[in-house]
Amino acid sequence: MSQAPLNPPEIIRESDWLDVLLPFNIGSGRSLYSGLEAAQRLRLRVFKRQRDGALIGRAWFGPGADGPPLHVHGGAVAYVLDEAMGAVSWMNDYPAMAANLRFEYVQMTPLLTDLTLEARITTVSDRRVSIESEIKLSTGEVCVRGFGEFARLSRKKAAFFETSEHDPKGLLKNPTLKWAEDRKP
Repeated sequence: MSQAPLNPPEIIRESDWLDVLLPFNIGSGRSLYSGLEAAQRLRLRVFKRQRDGALIGRAWFGPGADGPPLHVHGGAVAYVLDEAMGAVSWMNDYPAMAANLRFEYVQMTPLLTDLTLEARITTVSDRRVSIESEIKLSTGEVCVRGFGEFARLSRKKAAFFETSEHDPKGLLKNPTLKWAEDRKP
């Protein structure tokens, strides 16, 4: 049996995947994972799929994310799906934070494997955004499904993000953001 390569594959954008700007450094600047090719724990790169606004991307878990022998720790997978679900909400102009997350581990996720990641909004209400996500093998087989309810933020609640340190590109000033209404006292 040949051993999987230790180095992650190059992450290549497909034709209908658009680069996205998020108000947070998802995919870079955090110690757990990186878009850099030298990262050995987790590589993740996300895009916005043009046709439906879904978050789509590639993930690769290295030896630093191990759980059961030759497989990814369930907490590492949950972390990636949580990030993806939050990101799809923000990149579709719904500022929100996780309120309830649930994961279905369909099969063990192998280490050192190029995986596909997808997250999509299923419903939006005045106060919530419901999101589904998956991590899949190249064959299309699902390893893990994530389900999230995200509480939409009001402009007032999000004010603590608006410092140059937390929002260096000024993305929270985007006029297309769909803020939740402030609750009445």
